Amino acid sequence: MNLRKIRKIHAAIVLDVVPGLLILFCLLYFGYILIVNSTEDTSSITISGFILTSTLSGLSFAWAGNEFLVKKLKLNITMAGVRFLTAAILFLIITIFKYAYLELVETSMPALFKCVFEYFVIPLFAVAVLLIRWGLNRLMSSIVLYGRYNKRYERNL
Repeated sequence: MNLRKIRKIHAAIVLDVVPGLLILFCLLYFGYILIVNSTEDTSSITISGFILTSTLSGLSFAWAGNEFLVKKLKLNITMAGVRFLTAAILFLIITIFKYAYLELVETSMPALFKCVFEYFVIPLFAVAVLLIRWGLNRLMSSIVLYGRYNKRYERNL
């Protein structure tokens, strides 16, 4: 294999796979804590997830507002921001449902409501994790494309 191809494959693995897997493992660990600690307050985890995803969303939208970016690159960055924003909203909903579940456990509400609140949090968290992973994938591919477009732009100068 050519040394350039090896470097491109290595860069693709480092930029795309590694950060996504690290964040995915962290989020899966937090999901495990949410599932295991179903009777304890885990709002610190969901609020920190909200802060992380809303920050990434804001950064993505700010970068997409750059007027010198290519249209394809702006679209990729905007879609990453939309996915991060949707995940942030899901984290807020998860926090609300978890709080409602903890309040229902203390009162004598029907078991049906408790089951709905308890088992509705887990799929929402899974969807939020998938949205974050897809957003990171878009963002990392945009970073790679940004580097390629900058090299082309500098050659033309």
